[in-house]
Amino acid sequence: MASVLVFGAGVIGSVYALRLAKAGHEVQLVARGDRLAALRAGGLEIRNVLMCDAPEKAPVTVLERVPDGEFYDLSIVAVRSGQVEPALREVARAKNSGPVAVIGNNLGDLGAQGAMIGPERFVAGFGAFGGCREGGVIS
Repeated sequence: MASVLVFGAGVIGSVYALRLAKAGHEVQLVARGDRLAALRAGGLEIRNVLMCDAPEKAPVTVLERVPDGEFYDLSIVAVRSGQVEPALREVARAKNSGPVAVIGNNLGDLGAQGAMIGPERFVAGFGAFGGCREGGVIS
């Protein structure tokens, strides 16, 4: 079982957090504002609108910020492009020796982002799904 940090609780971050938690990994999910409140009140839920299934839930620890000195086997940063660099600065505070994957519409300077956490640990990716948030549920 791996220890995973997911920074960003929008559609992409929520889907990755839920899937990793359901696979048996220990997941901590960083959220802010009304999304943080919704997750604390109702937990993490997603619903596959194409399958017409009931919402899926998974146990994740919801955080407002990355704990200092925490170790993660993997960190995923899934935020809007203008939020990537502040998120990476926060993720860099963790005692993270594993890879850091930035997943989403990342139009920033990948070289500068990699330098923030170490180019040997930096992975750029693109989430191949979309959705929306309806109340506390990601669809």
